[in-house]
Amino acid sequence: MQKKISRRKFVASSTMLAAPFVLPFSAGPAHAQDNNPSWATVIPGVSLMLDIYVRHHKLDERNGFTLTTGAEYTSVPTYYNDFDVGAYDVAYGSWDTFAVRHLAGVPCKLLCLISTGEGIGFAARKGSDVKTFDDLRGRAVSAPQSTGTYRLLRALIKESRGWDLQEEANIQNVTNATASVNLLRSGVTEAALGWEPNLSDVLHQAGDLHRIGSVREEYTKLIGQELPYMGIGIRTERLDADPDIGKKLTEMMRMCIEGMVDNPTETAELVGGRSGFSPEVVYDVISSGKLGLKYRSLEEDSARDMLKAAAKFFHRNELLTAELPEEYFFRT
Repeated sequence: MQKKISRRKFVASSTMLAAPFVLPFSAGPAHAQDNNPSWATVIPGVSLMLDIYVRHHKLDERNGFTLTTGAEYTSVPTYYNDFDVGAYDVAYGSWDTFAVRHLAGVPCKLLCLISTGEGIGFAARKGSDVKTFDDLRGRAVSAPQSTGTYRLLRALIKESRGWDLQEEANIQNVTNATASVNLLRSGVTEAALGWEPNLSDVLHQAGDLHRIGSVREEYTKLIGQELPYMGIGIRTERLDADPDIGKKLTEMMRMCIEGMVDNPTETAELVGGRSGFSPEVVYDVISSGKLGLKYRSLEEDSARDMLKAAAKFFHRNELLTAELPEEYFFRT
């Protein structure tokens, strides 16, 4: 069993970007004395799937380093808060989560992108009158407000449909996507914000629930670009301590993402169950493309342009304090 890191005694106020972001004391990277970066996972979730796949195929060792065993978290806010203070070096999260921290002064960069927004969605009960995004107005909606996913959906609905999810829906805050959909299942809320594979996991179990709308289509219609979503962030102290580690980590993630996409059956057998999701769900979300796994190097102009367009969208909706500086992107 992996050792858990105790919670740091501070609150990083990132629940809403319009509110001030509290920059915590930086303790520095947890393993600055060696060349082995540390990372952590949120369970259940994609970060744990990546961890299992990387370690099974020894993708770290094949790229000349060893990932140290990180903590397992069940709370997304605590996971990010510990990254802020340098409890571990490498984190999995939405690109804007790291952008918020970078702009606030947390020493971090985005290493690469690993998925699109295909996997984001709202779920509602079949047969209810909640059928579109506009039907969320005035409803009880469960959502993890500390996440970049929630901020993205709030900005998207506000700009494309002209109303504010935060102000016009009754938001029930939770700490992760599983809790969000479980509140819907129990009848506490009428809709739930979630992401894959958590959504498909619950929908496979509960035949009376379904997804509503398409976040990816809504965004692409509005912005004219693909929706970037999850990426890998790194503390800049780690990059400074080992100038080669960024390139090694991005190559590790390329091998991981492309390997999972090319071999969904093997991936499902490997990570199913151990990651908190059944092999059937893992196979479904990867083979169907629902998970949106797609590696993008930030060396590519197109990847940076996609992120800059997304950042402009966030900035004009007051969800980022500024547009992205070049220093945010990791480049060799």
